[in-house]
Amino acid sequence: MKIIQAQMALPINKYKPIFDKAHKKLLPSISIETAESSYFIHPDGQIYNVASCLTHIFVEAVKTVIPYTFRQSGVKAMLEDPHLDLTARWYILIKLVEAGCPLKLYTSREQVERAVSNLSA
Repeated sequence: MKIIQAQMALPINKYKPIFDKAHKKLLPSISIETAESSYFIHPDGQIYNVASCLTHIFVEAVKTVIPYTFRQSGVKAMLEDPHLDLTARWYILIKLVEAGCPLKLYTSREQVERAVSNLSA
């Protein structure tokens, strides 16, 4: 648990896939628990939680960071779904990290509010 808490202090978009030597596979770059509790800044400047925001709000934010070629992938159909559950949102966040264009996520509402105030200062 201490390792997870130490990682949570870092900006989430710095995560990289972790190689699990015991099982010889790559683990997701973002855990589903992290995705569920994370916040992002929408292009309109509002702060939203990944898990609880409306689907169109999440999709609008994702579309601001994805390159054109990524829109042509299998994720494109997911972005057109009017009801993305947490698992789908988590998958999209992982794919953004893998594509090298992660959505900037924050571990708490306070952290994102500090970031917004620093931008406006």
